[in-house]
Amino acid sequence: IYQTNLNQIDTDQDGYLDGQEVINFYDPQTAGGVKLTANTVTVKKYTNLDFGYSVYYPATWQVKNVGEGNQEVIFDSGAGEFIGVSVQENLNNLAVLDWYLQSMPGVNPSQIQKVQLGSREAIKSLDGFSVYLTNAVGNKNYIYTITYNIGNKTEVSFKATFAMMQKSLEFIH
Repeated sequence: IYQTNLNQIDTDQDGYLDGQEVINFYDPQTAGGVKLTANTVTVKKYTNLDFGYSVYYPATWQVKNVGEGNQEVIFDSGAGEFIGVSVQENLNNLAVLDWYLQSMPGVNPSQIQKVQLGSREAIKSLDGFSVYLTNAVGNKNYIYTITYNIGNKTEVSFKATFAMMQKSLEFIH
């Protein structure tokens, strides 16, 4: 995806592992702090104006709108795995933790991992394959879910890409 050398963990030999560079938006094939987002051969920016967000994704992946009105978007790796972003209305305007606990009855609150995505608090699912956060668009409040679906595979192939996509999520107004 990122045109790295599969036989090396640090393709550009700058002292930073390729996966960590991807997560932090640096091009793992070019030393000197070159931003990954400057290389449109490896990543592109998807913008969803209906629900006010943008996210970076691998340029070789296919983007598919599968929900009505861009409510669910899938970034398909072509290898049986995909990362999706879905949006649903947060009818009671709950904080993300309260929404998660209401949506997942029986979950022990002490098991929930809180993470920061930019300036927003997010909740990670117990299996680590979904992240939830809230945002208002106009006069409506929404829950945004970023999910990594590994299909029928038993190993995760795109862990750094999933982390990069979460970190790249920005809300636009």
